[in-house]
Amino acid sequence: MNIDKLTYKMRILFTCVVSIGMTAGCNDAYEQQSTDNEASSFISVHTTVDSKVGEDDAERAQLLFWDEETFHGAWIENNDTLASPRFVSILDNEIDYYSNKTRIAFNTKQEYPAGDATIHATGYYPAAALSPDTIDDEPDYSQLLVKPGYSTGKIDFMTCDGCVEHSASRDYPFTNSDKELKFRHLMACIIFRGERDESMENIVGVKNVNITVYNETVYNETQNDKYKLFYLPSNFKLFTYNSEDNDTKKDKSTYIIGGYSPAPDTITIEYPGIINMGEQRELGACYVVSCDLNYNDPSKDYYVDPFGETKYTPVDNSSTPELKIKVTADFYSISGGQTASTTETWNLVIKGDMWYDDDNNKNTCTTGDKFIPGYMYDILLHFKRSGVTVKAEAVPWEDGGIHVHPVQPITNP
Repeated sequence: MNIDKLTYKMRILFTCVVSIGMTAGCNDAYEQQSTDNEASSFISVHTTVDSKVGEDDAERAQLLFWDEETFHGAWIENNDTLASPRFVSILDNEIDYYSNKTRIAFNTKQEYPAGDATIHATGYYPAAALSPDTIDDEPDYSQLLVKPGYSTGKIDFMTCDGCVEHSASRDYPFTNSDKELKFRHLMACIIFRGERDESMENIVGVKNVNITVYNETVYNETQNDKYKLFYLPSNFKLFTYNSEDNDTKKDKSTYIIGGYSPAPDTITIEYPGIINMGEQRELGACYVVSCDLNYNDPSKDYYVDPFGETKYTPVDNSSTPELKIKVTADFYSISGGQTASTTETWNLVIKGDMWYDDDNNKNTCTTGDKFIPGYMYDILLHFKRSGVTVKAEAVPWEDGGIHVHPVQPITNP
């Protein structure tokens, strides 16, 4: 065969192959674009929480989605109509897994309504610990009941408030950066961290730290009454703000504590690992509140902003929280290995001038003598070869908001 004819035929064959490849590629691109357009109609969300402390990887958050009319009417106005969400959805993973930062969105598999109709989002955590009350066998999400087995003091409850920022539409979806669903803490967190003194380096190690927090009975001389130091919520109820000027952009909702029960007499925190040199190891936390908090009247005693937007102002700023704890830990010889260890025990009382504020002022605590939702009470146990000292402070519960100052605890015999 003539070489020129062979070359010509090969060119035609190559051109056909390329054309077929380009056509297939175009079809793939078209199908992908169609898939993306279809997926964009589904309601996907990003979720986040101020601090990871207390979010158990095994627990999931419940999301409630409301149409515009129900949210502003039956939900916000809280009238006789039983407010029913458009649909509910439980996250498949922890809250921060779906944050803007991770760029992973949770797909509810539900579609946005057509046009520019708005959808509102609220929620609560953990879904397994809370259940809506019922009216005529229908769920009533205006009151959440704490299920049996979850009143342990080891559970952190959270809410995702309903507000304009937590609303979206097909053209302005929840996946926009300013539409991230933010969860807020409904409990006070008492967190314990541990560190080793420099004198222990290469000599003494610390492991198996156990902390017992005592729920003391407190006597109130003014009211001539006794009460427990720590309480737990027995239920949460809906709290709404409906603007008097009918500006629906100001409408917002949240959950507040609706009933209390005393926390257990002792709450035990166990950390079985070791504390490495140069680190502040998170040992564990408990989640409690003080009782009889005031969510309604800012002019009255112990007012707590239901939406957590303003800092809590105690009635008597000279008062401070009081904690009684027992700490046990195994001290072991670094050279001898972890098997050669001794168990040490300390009974500590943290009170009065042991608390510091942000300006390093003694005998001052941001929340007075109350344990307030949305605040973290940071207790740092500083292990030394001769014993343990404590650092403590109460600050708003936000990442980067922890600043501790040294204090000397009272050691009981």
